Amino acid sequence: MQQSIFKLHGWEECEGVLKYKYTMLNSKVLNKNYYKARKLAFFILLFFTSLFLKKAGAQAIDTTGLNYYYNLGVPTINKVWVGDDYTNASKALQKIAASDLSKLPRKNSGEAMAIFNKIVDIENFQLFDSTYYTLQMQMQSSNQALQAVKNLMLLYYSNNGSSQKIKYSNEITSCSISILFLLEKQMDITLSFFSDTTKLNERQKNGLMQAKKGLNTVISGVLVTIEKDYPYYQRNDIESLAAYFFPFFKRIQRIISDSDVIEFNRRIKSIRLNHEYKEIRDLTTK
Repeated sequence: MQQSIFKLHGWEECEGVLKYKYTMLNSKVLNKNYYKARKLAFFILLFFTSLFLKKAGAQAIDTTGLNYYYNLGVPTINKVWVGDDYTNASKALQKIAASDLSKLPRKNSGEAMAIFNKIVDIENFQLFDSTYYTLQMQMQSSNQALQAVKNLMLLYYSNNGSSQKIKYSNEITSCSISILFLLEKQMDITLSFFSDTTKLNERQKNGLMQAKKGLNTVISGVLVTIEKDYPYYQRNDIESLAAYFFPFFKRIQRIISDSDVIEFNRRIKSIRLNHEYKEIRDLTTK
């Protein structure tokens, strides 16, 4: 079971998706003045957006009980997070887990739940779609958010103990959905930056191949979880993962090879015909 759960994310190979951004994005020279102007405009927008959110009460959360986390380096949740905030939160939560595992934020953990939601809720990633955020800035921040979610998920997984069930079922599946969302976003950013793949040099082609290989590993791993490891998770959690994954796969299959699409569709068909849960079988057709 443990091996297949690790393959759910396939991070040894999936690092190709993350490293690929440096091969691709750094190989094009952008106008420096344009980049600086866009960056300045973005931070001006971010400043006023933060003020607006505070005044409008868009995230009106009482954070007095969160001072424990803030004092250890978790950024305040009553602001818009950028890439560095996700990195700082990840580092702080790793320290917290090492000293007191019971303090690790969970999906339903009172006030600390707000920190968990801040990290994994895909609605919080919409900032990366801002027109004031350059492609390089989008890639960098989405990468930092992706690493933070991955690290948080691994904290839950590594502290599962000897239980035959996934102790942090809700948290791991929530992280998994966020990871799928961010991976898709990174692939979209990369392909929009280099729309004509026929003009790529050998290094860029190799990077793209590694990125697609990593994406395939993640897809295969999620299918393993839905196909075989589902009994170890809470039923509603595995249904939530499946509900996000099948539409995700339909969107992302344009990026992967035809042979891989055929194989993945074969496995999805098997799920549709044979899965124990009717809800999962029905989700394969949506």
